[in-house]
Amino acid sequence: MPVLITFKPLTQRIMNYIDSGKSEGATLYTGGVRRGTEGFFIEPTLFTDTHPSMKIVREEIFGPVGVVIKFR
Repeated sequence: MPVLITFKPLTQRIMNYIDSGKSEGATLYTGGVRRGTEGFFIEPTLFTDTHPSMKIVREEIFGPVGVVIKFR
């Protein structure tokens, strides 16, 4: 039986991570939006002002999302 792969849930999952970063107080430096009406393209996204307890830092997103973490 062939396996049908749909990308809509994957796109929504990545957008949920982006929303999580915003709601947990990270600063959206760039990106964070879908592009176009066809396809499943998300702009490369970068968050700053993050800390280790945030979901976007703890979990691997597998999408065009990066985080900057300060350290000493």
